[in-house]
Order: sequence, then structure tokens, then C-alpha cells
Amino acid sequence: MKYWFNCIILMFLFFNCKINNSKCYMLKSIEIKGNKKIKTVLNDNNYNIINKGKLLSYSKLLRTNNILPTFLLNILAGWLTIPSYKLFLNKKFWLFSLITQLTMMNSMVINDLFDLKIDLINNNNRPLVTKEISIKEAQCLYISTNIMISVLSAVFFYEKHFYKFIYTINLILFLYTPYLKKIIFIKNITCASVVGSTILLTSKSISLNNQFALSFLSHKCIPYYSDYVNLIDITSFFLFLSSLYIELLLDVKDIHGDKENNIVTIPNYFGVKKTYNLLIILFSGNLLYHSVIFYKSHKYRLFIGFILANAHFFKNLFTLRNNKMVNDKQILNSVNETTVSLIIFIACLLLPF
Repeated sequence: MKYWFNCIILMFLFFNCKINNSKCYMLKSIEIKGNKKIKTVLNDNNYNIINKGKLLSYSKLLRTNNILPTFLLNILAGWLTIPSYKLFLNKKFWLFSLITQLTMMNSMVINDLFDLKIDLINNNNRPLVTKEISIKEAQCLYISTNIMISVLSAVFFYEKHFYKFIYTINLILFLYTPYLKKIIFIKNITCASVVGSTILLTSKSISLNNQFALSFLSHKCIPYYSDYVNLIDITSFFLFLSSLYIELLLDVKDIHGDKENNIVTIPNYFGVKKTYNLLIILFSGNLLYHSVIFYKSHKYRLFIGFILANAHFFKNLFTLRNNKMVNDKQILNSVNETTVSLIIFIACLLLPF
């Protein structure tokens, strides 16, 4: 019974990828409007698996540049749960961190498999578009990684049925591109929720049967907690909102490709300016609510740090909204500056106060 959830995922994968595979090979060429370019997808089943730059292509497919930021989220959540060197002696911490990495990579592979047609316009340098990696190779990679996640989850996180949370996250990520991504705003909420849940699930995985962790999670024992402040929940929501910010800005960047493929997003349905206004309202509400909490609980360093962390978001949002000639580079710079806000916020979390 432990494997029924994953069997459904694998069956669903084979069915959808087969359809996706046939559709992709029917696409011989597509014209990219404006640039007057023709991108051709060749049906080459004899593509050599081992060739020059193959590892680099796999790295690009899996987006390994996300490995370090993802692991830092695990460390942050772990340290908030066990603020001690004993965190790094905890087997569950390392196992769940590995599962998190595999899940992140899986989501990248399945996204590229289903988004091949869209990537011909929006991201024509992706490995599946350029045929650096074949569709069958990507499918095999996804399935093998998914089996690893299933086995690790069922064997090491069976307590309190925690493995079901991991299976659910992977199922949501599988359904995201072919189904959830087509539903306005749901796609953004889904991605942001998965990122935010990393903090909650990492903390939960460590404290399942760990008395040391549970004692630190007690409001009476841990200095990071008070009657008002639960830093794990607050950090999780901050990451959720930061991810939502990134998602919506990338939708602004991809607005033309999304329109071409009839993907309804907040920017191409309500307009770019209203998208910026929505984010400004969300960040304003979050800033006001949590600033009051930090102030009432006398966490003044968190109070100041939270304001500074949000300052970058407001600066970029007002700049983009008031600039009528925004290009992709400016949007990507605003997305990249999210790292600065996260560093400020995390520094204030971990410094003594």
C-alpha cells in the first residue's frame, strides 16, 4: 500500500509523455514572430548518449544551479529546528535534503518535457529543444529519479505517514505543467507553495521522532520562539511570497510566448501594471502584519531586518511599474535581487536578538 501513490504517478507519466512525445516529433518547424527565425526539431532516435558536453546538457536540464539555494533552505529550516551542531549529525536532515534535491530536479525535467512547444518560443536554448538530450532520455531520467524518491520516502519517513506529504508534493509537481499551469493564478500559487513548504517539511522531517529537536521546538526552550513569533511559519510565508513575486515577474517576461500558446496568466489577462499593483498590495499587507508581530514581541532586530528585506521588493516593483519601456534584462535583474532580500532576512533570523 505504501507504493500505490507512486504507481499512479508512473502510469500517468508514461501515458502523458507518450502523447507529448508524439506531438513534439510532429513539430518539424515553428516560426518565431519578430525574429523571423525557424527552429527545427529533428526526429533523431540515434542520438548518441555519451558525447561532448553531455554532462553539461544534463546539468542544464536539471538546472543544477538551484542545488545550493535549495540546500540552503534545508539548512535554514534545520537550524531553526535544531540550532546546534547536532543538526549535521541528524540522519533525517541529510536524507530529506537529498529528497528535496531530487524533487527539485524532477520538477525541472517534467516541466521541460511538457513545455517543449512553448520553449521553442520562450526558451529556445533548452536541451530538449536543441536535441542535446532526447525525450526518451529525459523520460528515463524522470522515472529513475522518481523511484529513488519513492524508496527513500517509504523506507526512512514512514513515521506518522510523513512519506505521503513527499508523494503529494511530487504528484502536484507532475500535474503542474500539463494541468495546473493552465489555470490562471493557480500555477503561481502552486509553485510558491511548494517552495514555502520546503521550510515546513524539512523541520517536520527532522522532528518526527527526535526528542532533541522536539525539545528545541518547545516555546519554553528555544530562544527563537515566543508567544507571538513562530519563525518557521514566518520564514515559510516569506519564501512563499518571494517565490510568488518571482513567478509573476517571469510571467511578465514570458507574456508574448504565453499569448502565442493560449496560456492565461495574470499579466496577459489583467495587464502588466495591475500585476505589479497586486504584488505591491500583497507585500504591503505582509510587511504591516509581521512588523506589528515583531514589534509586539520586542524582536526589534527582526522588525528592522524585515523592513530592510522588503525594501528591495518595493524598490523593484515601483521601478518596473513606473517604467514604460521595461525589457527582459530589467525583469531578470529584479528577480535576481530577490537573493539580497533573502540574505538580509536570513541574517536577521540567525543573529542573536
